[in-house]
Amino acid sequence: MTSSTAILLFTRTASQEAEKKQFVSEGKKKNTKISQRLISASLRKIKRSQLPYFVISSDQQQGKSFGERFTNAIEAVFLKGYDKVIAIGNDSPQLTPQLLIHAANELSYKKLVLGPDKRGGIYLLGISRNAFNRNHLLNFHWNSPHLYQDFIKWRNDNNFSCTILPRL
Repeated sequence: MTSSTAILLFTRTASQEAEKKQFVSEGKKKNTKISQRLISASLRKIKRSQLPYFVISSDQQQGKSFGERFTNAIEAVFLKGYDKVIAIGNDSPQLTPQLLIHAANELSYKKLVLGPDKRGGIYLLGISRNAFNRNHLLNFHWNSPHLYQDFIKWRNDNNFSCTILPRL
């Protein structure tokens, strides 16, 4: 593991998450509580990895679209001096500290680490500074079942070294 790698928890605030996702039908207060637990669980896993980390929640994000906000957040971590970023959200309860450490180790000699989800998206993006391309990332199909394939095409087109993590 290298200290040039940082984790980015990219999330909405718990109340904004509860507005967008309904986990239970008992109302917004209960959904907010569940959202807060998911965010807290993600943060505990990140802390247990012992990697430096940053939390950029919706009240700090900049940009109009999801892709713009996500890309800006990754770029903000690079601007803090890190050479590699592992970005995750708050919605992957199967993610473990060991998987985060594995991603960091892989990123020490690969340009990309991808954690595909079962819906065609990704639950984790590990990216090195020299693979980061703001304009290209902005054109991906964010929040769609085509996102993972966008990354695979990008990897293939650029001949990036890449590790694919288990599908969660």
